[in-house]
Amino acid sequence: MLYRIFAFIVGFYRFTLPKSEKLLTELMLSGKAFGTASASGESITIDVISLSSVGFRKIVSGTGLRITSEEKIGLPFVLMRYRKRAGIYIGAALFVFLLYFPSMFIWEINVTGGKAVAPETVLDGLEKQGLTIGSPIRQLDVNKICTDYLLSDGSLSWISINIIGTKAEVVVRDFTESDPETEKNPSNLIAECDGFIESIELFSGQAVVASGDSVHKGQVLVSGFYQGRNESVYRLEHSDAHIYARIVKNYTETVPLIGEKPITTGRVTKYRFIFFFGKKLSFFGDHSDPYESSEAKTSLQKLTVFGHALPIGFVTVEYRETVMKDFSIDEKEAEKLAEKRMADRISSEMPNAQVLSVTQSVSCDGAVYTLHSRIYCIDDIAKQVPITASGEQKE
Repeated sequence: MLYRIFAFIVGFYRFTLPKSEKLLTELMLSGKAFGTASASGESITIDVISLSSVGFRKIVSGTGLRITSEEKIGLPFVLMRYRKRAGIYIGAALFVFLLYFPSMFIWEINVTGGKAVAPETVLDGLEKQGLTIGSPIRQLDVNKICTDYLLSDGSLSWISINIIGTKAEVVVRDFTESDPETEKNPSNLIAECDGFIESIELFSGQAVVASGDSVHKGQVLVSGFYQGRNESVYRLEHSDAHIYARIVKNYTETVPLIGEKPITTGRVTKYRFIFFFGKKLSFFGDHSDPYESSEAKTSLQKLTVFGHALPIGFVTVEYRETVMKDFSIDEKEAEKLAEKRMADRISSEMPNAQVLSVTQSVSCDGAVYTLHSRIYCIDDIAKQVPITASGEQKE
């Protein structure tokens, strides 16, 4: 198989001659390998690579035989046949260029792992550090990019970048008080709000309250300050615990019944740009927003090859003109909207709370609908507060 590939690349001749034992003997005595041979009737066909064709012809001439047919096969002969067609060579060169050139750049960046920081924010930060679509892979120092990003943005505690082919996989971790570095710091746990202690799950530190105790906002629940029998001897530790308490939380949502809101007029202006390795390229005209007030929408359509997206395509920016218009809704619509907002807020701000009861009240003055919820629940009220080397608590 490898020989056939080699023969095709360098080119070979397929000679047909009369069958002759003398020829075969001379070929064997020459000690050279001329290729494969096959017999058919009174003739023999031998494939000889172009590099050995001159020697083969001399041996045939010495035996007194004549070559009855000759066929040229292989890449050099194909190129020779089409040597005057420049378009073929240009196309082949362009194909090789497009095959190799894009592999030198980043085509795609994926951000995973973080919740507090949006992927778009991470991508913007990485671009400032030199990593974006179209960045030359060989010029990327991913360790330096990660370090510089963390120094410039305190919202993440950890970031890593793995280059896989032309894709950059970015993994981030949010900065939280449960990070290992924070866990080493001495701290107290204080009450985030007033309540009655229901249960305590202590992991480290010294609990200074017990189940059934009434606590007020800011009161120390778990202390990281340990004092020995000798009052001059003490140690500071990190406090960690879940302190569940019965508490009351109050939420209020308001919905205006009358006001102004933007609506589209139906007038639309679209601009198209060339997308090339993360950059929008435009060569003609002014592409600014033509309206005083509008809604903008951007869409990207990448070119694909065999199912793989290329860093080349078209960007469409669409501006829809808007005007402010008076609106009014009735109390039923306002009630549905307020209840939805309230449910979303409770789900977001009390994800782990055990709701015991909810009391709601509404009011409406004709202009604003107000929904007030008083929630009786059990939730973790422990709040981490650092303490200094002298044992004083930082607020």
